[in-house]
Amino acid sequence: MEYITNKNQTDTVIIYLHGWGQDKSSMSRFVEISKYKAYALDLMPDNMQFGYDVYDYAIRVFTFIKQIEYKHLIIVGHSFGGRIAIILSSIFDLPVKKLVLIDSAGIVQKSFSKFIKVKMYKICKRLHIKLFTGSKDYQKLNDIQKLSFIKIVNEDLLFLAKKICVPTILVWGKNDIDTPISMAKTFHKNIKNSKLQFVSGSHFAYWKHTYFIQQLIEGET
Repeated sequence: MEYITNKNQTDTVIIYLHGWGQDKSSMSRFVEISKYKAYALDLMPDNMQFGYDVYDYAIRVFTFIKQIEYKHLIIVGHSFGGRIAIILSSIFDLPVKKLVLIDSAGIVQKSFSKFIKVKMYKICKRLHIKLFTGSKDYQKLNDIQKLSFIKIVNEDLLFLAKKICVPTILVWGKNDIDTPISMAKTFHKNIKNSKLQFVSGSHFAYWKHTYFIQQLIEGET
């Protein structure tokens, strides 16, 4: 697994997990300004042989973590990376002392409009009508990646969020439409010891609030 790291040597290590369609560079600024030993990981394998689900990604990160030296862990996940962070902080045997979820995915929202879209897709497929469906992220993927994407976005992790016992900070862009504020409030309600912090901006608001969020990450909870 490729990563970006710094030269700091500390007992506490921070793991940064990027969102879907991003790579390690999107979280590199956090690593550069961190006072702790920090790693921004590349989550997407170059030679994916089958459609990974979110647990497959979590196992890859867990395997990496077990190969490095640390006493305590802080795990930070943005969007898709938040899904992995939720799994690592709830069911894996890791000494996580803080979890930070930034505009995290992980809750499947059911809506009438989504129901109609799914029905339309199935009808068009049955009638052999070509229909461009899905997000821009989805349309750019190859067949194996699409299978992985479908597995991931349909996996509801709220039941695991309820198992998280470590101090958790939820950082959310006030104008996020990809993972809306309603998701932030649901996480906040269901994760014990969680705090919710809104910032200006949308799904990638952390790019302009890096220093502020870093203070939340490294400060006392």
